Amino acid sequence: MLLKTFLSFVLLLPFLSAQQDSIRSYALPPVYISATKTALSPLQVSSTISSIEQREIRAKSAFTLYDVIKDEFGLTLARYGGPGQLSYVYTRGAAASQTLITLDGIELNMVNDPTNTVDLANIMLDNIERIEIVRGPQSTLYGSEAFGGIINLFSRGGNKAGNSYFVTAEGGSYASYRGSTGLNGTYSNFTYSLQTSRYITEGFSSAAESDGNTEKDGTKNFNILSTVNYLFTPSLKFSFTGKYTEADTDLDQTGGKFGDDPSYLFNLEEMGLKSSLLYTLNSENRVTASASYIRNFRKYSFDSTLNNPTSSYSSYDGNKFRAELQGDFTLSDVVSLTAGAETEKEEAVSDYFSDGPFGIYSSAFPKKSVLTASAFLQAQAELFKNLSGSYGIRLDNQERFGNAVTFRIAQGYLIEAISTKLKFTYGNAYKAPSLFYLYDPAYGNADLKPEKSSGWEAGLEHYLSSPSSHIGLTYFRTDYKELFGFDASFRAVNVNSAEAYGAELYYRGDLTSVLSIKANYTWMKTSDTSPGSDDQNKPLLRRPEHKLGINATWQAHEKALVNLQAIFTGSREDKDFSTWPATRKELSAYTLINAAVSYEVYNHITLFARAENLLNASYQEVLGYGHPERSFYGGFRLDF
Repeated sequence: MLLKTFLSFVLLLPFLSAQQDSIRSYALPPVYISATKTALSPLQVSSTISSIEQREIRAKSAFTLYDVIKDEFGLTLARYGGPGQLSYVYTRGAAASQTLITLDGIELNMVNDPTNTVDLANIMLDNIERIEIVRGPQSTLYGSEAFGGIINLFSRGGNKAGNSYFVTAEGGSYASYRGSTGLNGTYSNFTYSLQTSRYITEGFSSAAESDGNTEKDGTKNFNILSTVNYLFTPSLKFSFTGKYTEADTDLDQTGGKFGDDPSYLFNLEEMGLKSSLLYTLNSENRVTASASYIRNFRKYSFDSTLNNPTSSYSSYDGNKFRAELQGDFTLSDVVSLTAGAETEKEEAVSDYFSDGPFGIYSSAFPKKSVLTASAFLQAQAELFKNLSGSYGIRLDNQERFGNAVTFRIAQGYLIEAISTKLKFTYGNAYKAPSLFYLYDPAYGNADLKPEKSSGWEAGLEHYLSSPSSHIGLTYFRTDYKELFGFDASFRAVNVNSAEAYGAELYYRGDLTSVLSIKANYTWMKTSDTSPGSDDQNKPLLRRPEHKLGINATWQAHEKALVNLQAIFTGSREDKDFSTWPATRKELSAYTLINAAVSYEVYNHITLFARAENLLNASYQEVLGYGHPERSFYGGFRLDF
């Protein structure tokens, strides 16, 4: 019943907006960058892409990437408990390690992680201007990590209108406190932005309290983000982004019964840097040279307790250096080219020690590195009137496994008379094995090959009265081959395969001058197709077949803004690893209702409040791990 009601609501939305006769009368909507690495109007983009602007982030009163994107279509999120705990995103059924996340071009995927995944737990959004999400294989432009999709974060680049600063403070449930301050401004040809934040919460038990766990698992996070731009000449611009994150988090050993561990501690230090030079030859041609560096250092430690007689210490240190040269050239009124060359070096080292009932065990992962050199070429063309597309190819050469070739075709046709765009994309991707999978003394395999995927999508978008208002429908399918798994001796091998297909229905628009709506529905089927596997022909873990999302923002008054978020996640399967062999369990469907309100008391002072899980739903995103109950938060923001 809920599904039918939602679909009827989404299909009705377009008719609540006055429709214009022709798309020609539209002012240009905001541009997208991530789909082609060039600025394009949504009318020109054939990929399925969505964006989250700073206004929406503010309206939700949210400050982490996890909280902001969980109502987006095609994405499933999973968190091992409360704030600060390990948090993953699955894009169109792809594994958590198969989505690339970047901040101003700095790749955040962890080099020192066995799967090179990204932990969303400590990605803060206080100074983020925009988020773009592109679904489907994106290796042609972005390389290995963009196996299932990409999430790009763009920070504020400074306030060209003058100097400004802000202070934000918030407190609420679970003894949570957050403070943030920032400066944005300009001086002559120099623009800058600097933001710092601190977040502390006592939290709640990561291992579900419903299983008898009571020990609170809190977190402390400190974050710095800065951007600098300097215009040497009208044609030459220098840009710099720097980020630093430090976090201390309490963890639990496992989910479920006896998971509590008051001695289990996690420490994170992460630093990312990127600098670039943009040289504009003329209004239609430019060249960009950039270099980025990220280091992620993590430590885990715990002592023996009543539930766990083992003590342990481990550390993981990894870094990645990337250099890129990209040129964007307009060859004619209908053809443009983007060409690029990249090189990157990944390096990691780790150490593990434990002392338990079966004796002392230690394992050292020696410092290892790998080099990858890449080149890509993309053509964008309007072959006939309103028939436009992009066509790309990429060659990656890694010193360990050799060459990988990927390509992507994206074609769109705009039917002006009915303001509708038809779109189709097809492409493939690869994911390189991590340094752990290649070189770990116990589990590694130096002959491991990359994972492979190929996927296509077809759909349409119908544009409504305002520039950014549209309704869309996309069908997609992706096949995954030569996925990493382990043989009988626990050595990494290319053994697994999987498939995912489904449809996404989405709407974004202004119903009135004061009410905007984002609504979406994702239907997705996944299957483990690994031959001979115990999971063969069974759904992939933690991927629901049905997901609904609604986000409504109402300008209730000139000074008052109200936001309502509703998310329905259907049932899905997980595994109980406390049994041998691990058994499948069903995670129940659940509905989350969140609300936020802000009010500008004076010209420079805004009060805000938000409520999470208003229905006090009981749910688990990962089997055995807890969730926030109904909770409330409030604070203020000063803008000068």
